[in-house]
Amino acid sequence: MGGARCEQVRVLRAGTLHARLEGHALRYIRFANVEVLRALQFAMRGAGWETHPFDVRSTRIRETSDYFEVVIDGTTGPSGDELDVSIAIEGHASGRLTYTTIASVRRAVETNRTGIVMLHPLSVSGERVVAEHDDGTLSESRFPERIEPYQPFLALRALRHAIGDQVEVAIRMTGDVFEMEDQRNWSDASFKTYSRPIALPWPYPLAAGETYVQRVDIDVRPLTSPVAVDDPRIAREQGLEQGPGQDFDAHAPGRSQPIRIQIGAATDTRLPSIGLGIDADADVCDASHVDLLGVLRPNHLVATICSDDDAASLALRFKRIASLTASAGADLVLNVILACRDTPDAELETVRHAMHAAGVAPGAVFVTPAVDLKAVLPGSPWPAAPSLESLYDAARRVFGPAKIGGGTLAYFAELNRKRPDPAALDFIGFTTCPIVHVADDESVVETLSCIEFIARSVKALFPDVPFWVGPSSIAMRANPYGAQTPANPSRLKIAQTHDDVRQFESFAAAWALGYIAEFAKHGAQRIGVAELTGFSGITLASNGRLELSALGHLLAALYRVTGYRLLDVSAAYPAGSTAVLAVDDGAVHRVWIANLTPERICYHVDHGSNPHRRVEVDGYSVAPIVLEVC
Repeated sequence: MGGARCEQVRVLRAGTLHARLEGHALRYIRFANVEVLRALQFAMRGAGWETHPFDVRSTRIRETSDYFEVVIDGTTGPSGDELDVSIAIEGHASGRLTYTTIASVRRAVETNRTGIVMLHPLSVSGERVVAEHDDGTLSESRFPERIEPYQPFLALRALRHAIGDQVEVAIRMTGDVFEMEDQRNWSDASFKTYSRPIALPWPYPLAAGETYVQRVDIDVRPLTSPVAVDDPRIAREQGLEQGPGQDFDAHAPGRSQPIRIQIGAATDTRLPSIGLGIDADADVCDASHVDLLGVLRPNHLVATICSDDDAASLALRFKRIASLTASAGADLVLNVILACRDTPDAELETVRHAMHAAGVAPGAVFVTPAVDLKAVLPGSPWPAAPSLESLYDAARRVFGPAKIGGGTLAYFAELNRKRPDPAALDFIGFTTCPIVHVADDESVVETLSCIEFIARSVKALFPDVPFWVGPSSIAMRANPYGAQTPANPSRLKIAQTHDDVRQFESFAAAWALGYIAEFAKHGAQRIGVAELTGFSGITLASNGRLELSALGHLLAALYRVTGYRLLDVSAAYPAGSTAVLAVDDGAVHRVWIANLTPERICYHVDHGSNPHRRVEVDGYSVAPIVLEVC
């Protein structure tokens, strides 16, 4: 949970207990072919909630057919070695797994959180759970189905729950008091159990010479007979076909036989408006960018203005916005950040005056106080600000016919924790970011499985108001949880950076196709992805010319088919391996297939006019196909 390093990967096995060892972390822990935990590891969070990398110094593994034992020694900390950490892991064929950590502090250091972290898979959502608390009392509840804004379980010592009718899981934690948060708030595909409680002061000191010991004991027992894994695609996904010590490949579903995709009839759902962010501050937005927007023609543009900018700065920014929106011929969504140093009406009137002077007429205005750009963590006081309703009322007075929106310019977590009155708004807005906590390829892809939960939660909270999402990208556009987003000079896959190495690779296009397909299917009225320029951009300068990235080419194609009906898609492929978007544009059926794995996959696309069409898609890439209508 943090930086993604090139670490040796190995599958550990004890009977039907399987786990993937990545560095010092266990991932995809399964028993009787059922995923029990998504991850289990030691993590140290810094004063800005960044996760410090863990440097593995040595690993010793002993493994038999019904037992494995791993001992790992390593260091972590802001400078890399403030803590010496020893980790002992034991797994038994009976379903027993232990993970013990001993952290010795070399040099005094501050931390927001240090200790064992467990990630529970989305499959536990809605399951009944018995929690044992630190005072010995028991409580019975369920893992939440709708995304919980705050911790669903506090002061934990142990958990017991089932996963469907397949297994029962008992987990006991020692060494600190634990609690759980719903990581779907940040589009992570998990619930997270961690220590120490966030209500306690942070950051807190770890004193030199101190030693901290934690342990997690997990016991799993089957409730039904294990499911046979006959499909080699599923076997490869679970890593069950490889022997001890071999490299683990979670994503190779298409090597031996094609994945079949059935394209069906048109549905009642239409592909919503797809927009693009524009940076009003960007000096790099020159005439070539203006001309390019005239070719791309996104359905809407999103620009952001701060009310405390001086008059000259506002004039320059709106001049740029006017040029870009005129070229694109697109509707403008104007995000207005209010400094709240004057009355809402006065600050908004300053923005409106500069806007009108530049000839800008947004179709929608989203209003938020500046203090809401930073997250308020559980137990912390909310900063002083005018009521949201007073801001929305002022926006209606000042901006007249424009649609008025509210919510958050940050992530769903912030919307979930500070909910506006939907009666005051024409739309609800928020963004997401897949690298808030972790940044490896698999975890980024897994966030797509969380979109359904986010959409359902938004519609439950605001049933009578449409929701607009974005502009979102893999990179973190702003950091609500720290002073800034970290730079990435080493070009690693790291959490919370504004400079994600995949933005201009085909991976970004594959992820974006899944993002758009999921939000379109689950009711978003508008979807914004990426920006024209910058770290979240879709343009590259090459040999003095402006070129589109793979994501840019994908978006250019999708802009042209918004408003058309989506086609029904059915397929049998391992979860997280593929995303499909199919549209009936009135003349032909247009299909985009995203391979969300690192391996090439062969697909057979079944369609009335062209059954069994063979399509091969490279890893982390998108392939468009056109199918004639019968």
